[in-house]
Amino acid sequence: MTSPTFKTPLRDSLDIAHWVCEQVPALLGGEHQETIMVLVQRLHEFHFVPLSVSAEYRQRYARGMPSDAEDILEKQGVSEDYRKALEFKVQQ
Repeated sequence: MTSPTFKTPLRDSLDIAHWVCEQVPALLGGEHQETIMVLVQRLHEFHFVPLSVSAEYRQRYARGMPSDAEDILEKQGVSEDYRKALEFKVQQ
C-alpha cells in the first residue's frame, strides 16, 4: 500500500492492519486494545495460502506449490481439532 504521506510503502498485511488501527482507533476496542493487538499478531502468523490451496489446485496451477500442513503435523502441541483439519487438508 502506498501513499505520498508514507515514508515507505506498507507491504506487509500486519503493517497495513496497524496503519488502519491508527487511522480508526475505535477498531481497537478501548480497554481491549492489548488483547486485540495480540490476536491480530497471532492471526498474521498463519500462512493461509499453503494451508488453504488444495493439492489438486497446486498440481494444476501452482506447479507444486508446497503445503505447510504436513510440516505442521510433525510438530508437537498441535491441538486435536487442528490436527484433524490439517490431516483433511493433506488428503485434498
